[in-house]
Amino acid sequence: MMGTFDKKMKKWASKVFGDSSSLSQDFLDYERKAENKKSSTMLRFEQNKAELLMYFGDEFPNLVAGFISTSREDLIALEGAMDLKDIEQIRMFSHRIKMACRRLMVEDIASLAERLEMDCHDVHWAHLQVDVCRIQTKFVGFLDALEEDFKSPSLLFE
Repeated sequence: MMGTFDKKMKKWASKVFGDSSSLSQDFLDYERKAENKKSSTMLRFEQNKAELLMYFGDEFPNLVAGFISTSREDLIALEGAMDLKDIEQIRMFSHRIKMACRRLMVEDIASLAERLEMDCHDVHWAHLQVDVCRIQTKFVGFLDALEEDFKSPSLLFE
C-alpha cells in the first residue's frame, strides 16, 4: 500500500522527470532516504529546545502549536501556488516557511526554503519543483514528529 509520502513524492517526481523515467524512480528513492533522516532535524530541534524554552517561556507550547498548523497551511498553499505557477505566491510562502523555521531554530528546513525563495528570481520550473519537493519531504516529517511530541506536552519541556 502506498503511503501519503510515496504519493506526494511520486506526483512531484512525475511532474519533474515524467511518468516513465527511471530518473523519476531514482529521485523518489533518494528523497525517501532523505525523509528517513528526518530525525536529524528533530534531534537538532531537541538540542535547541532549552534555549527556545528560556526565550519563549510558557508561550512555547502555544508557539509550537501555531507553528505546526500554520506550517501545514503554508505547505498546502505552496503546492497550490506551484500548480498555478504563481511565482509571487511561491516566493511569499517560501519566505514565510523560512522565517517560521528560523524563529524555532530549524535551520536545515529554513535553508531549503531560502533556496526556493532565491530560485524564484531565476524561474526554472523543474528546479522549483525539486526544491518544493525537498521542503515538503523534510518539513512534513518534522511536523509529524513535532506534532507527536506535542500530543504529550511534557515532552516539550524535557
